Amino acid sequence: MAHSTLVYLKNHRSLFDKLILSDQREFHQDNFENLSELNAEFIEFHIDSKNKKAFLDLLIKTSPDIILDLSDASTEFIAEVVFEYGKASYICCAFCTENLY
Repeated sequence: MAHSTLVYLKNHRSLFDKLILSDQREFHQDNFENLSELNAEFIEFHIDSKNKKAFLDLLIKTSPDIILDLSDASTEFIAEVVFEYGKASYICCAFCTENLY
């Protein structure tokens, strides 16, 4: 799903202002997913309940309007922090819990 979303964003980049991507692993560019073509910034960040303050600080620093969650991180935790931030729409593409594994 993430790959398809990035291809869509690349093809419709003019619809969005600032684009910030985040993952717990380094972003590996290829012919389809290229940060320069996406005109995007990448932030390596691991989202979990142990770093709630750091995640909230990241939201405050980057000031997102929309958060598109394509992760397998705890949806409840991410939603809690996003709602605490209070300035972004949250779109979750998969519901995950900490008991998933």
